[in-house]
Amino acid sequence: MTHTHHRRGALDSLKEDYVVLIMSSRAGHIKYENLQLKFKKAMDILAKHNPVNLGNMNVGNMYWKDVVDVISTFSEESNIIHGVYTSREAVEAVLSELKEANLG
Repeated sequence: MTHTHHRRGALDSLKEDYVVLIMSSRAGHIKYENLQLKFKKAMDILAKHNPVNLGNMNVGNMYWKDVVDVISTFSEESNIIHGVYTSREAVEAVLSELKEANLG
């Protein structure tokens, strides 16, 4: 299990898990405009690529909370979200789409 507490299972079933972690800066001098909207867009991208888990530090993950809340509830100040995937291709697609979205 990783620090995101993404899944449980036998070691063999977790060997090909990939965690995509996205967080806002904690530096007080950096203030991003529309932070909640940017995290919503990033979460939509993570959710689009069939994650085995999806989480949000403000709410929890899809195993513990309603997925609608996980996908749509963000702070104005600080956020950490993650998606967990079982294929490299899914991660490549997520990273490509995140880069294209240019969320900062």
